[in-house]
Amino acid sequence: MRSRSKAREAVLQALYQMDVTGAARDDCAERVARGEDDGEELTGAAYAYFKTLFYAITERQDELDKMIELFSNNWSVGRMTVVDRNVLRLAAHELSSPDEIPFKVVIDEAVELAKRFGTEESSAFVNGILDKLAREKSGEGQSAG
Repeated sequence: MRSRSKAREAVLQALYQMDVTGAARDDCAERVARGEDDGEELTGAAYAYFKTLFYAITERQDELDKMIELFSNNWSVGRMTVVDRNVLRLAAHELSSPDEIPFKVVIDEAVELAKRFGTEESSAFVNGILDKLAREKSGEGQSAG
């Protein structure tokens, strides 16, 4: 697994832990980074990207949630499954970050995470919301907002 894909999976795990247990951000980050849940410690580029991504998402969570709700057709973030909302937070951050990761890469990675960890409907749900968000960010959907 590529280092960024590995980091995204770890970010999802840490966000999930925070969401479900209410544990402190730093505790969740360290637990996941040390591999306490899956036995695989993050190192090198995967660890660096994990920390950057995880802390940026948790600091922007309210902003990201509003962005997601804008494109989710009357679904509040609180009504979404824990996996779906955290995959969406991760992808919404990457779609709106200055790193200029291609939208297709962000959406493909998010859909894969939703398939692996979500429900049977998760991948289509995540794809639909992110497609709208990506079109808006690229300037194609300016009349939709």
